Amino acid sequence: MKAVYTLIIVLSFLSCSTEEKNEPQNLSLDLVLKELPQEWKLIKMSGSFENSETTGDDMSWQETYSFFEDGTFTKTRVDQEGESFTASGSFRIPDETQSSEKALVLTYNEANTIIGNCSSEPVEYLYYRNDENLLLSNWWACDGPGLFYEKVQ
Repeated sequence: MKAVYTLIIVLSFLSCSTEEKNEPQNLSLDLVLKELPQEWKLIKMSGSFENSETTGDDMSWQETYSFFEDGTFTKTRVDQEGESFTASGSFRIPDETQSSEKALVLTYNEANTIIGNCSSEPVEYLYYRNDENLLLSNWWACDGPGLFYEKVQ
């Protein structure tokens, strides 16, 4: 009887470890930002209306985020007239998130008009979408544009 219990316990441990290996591994933002410096470029904007997506030169502005090894970032926006705007600060990946998506919190050194958020605070939130390898701005949560960023290779 003791051998049967031992066999059941061993099989249950083996089945658990097998299940864990078969689960899809979600790429976390920690791994995405493992190799720094990095640059992410705005590739698409969307509005609140259906079929309101724009890409490339049709977008209202061009924009990049540059992330550095020391935990800082720079955001650069170039408008349709060619005028360039820059803001910078520090970034972090919080342990606690309210969704399954990983977040990136950008804290700016000072208020700036290119900060896209839902408040007057100098903070932005970007989310990593695993299935498309994109960073998304949360600005659209408060009727801002949907902003989609792709890593520059």
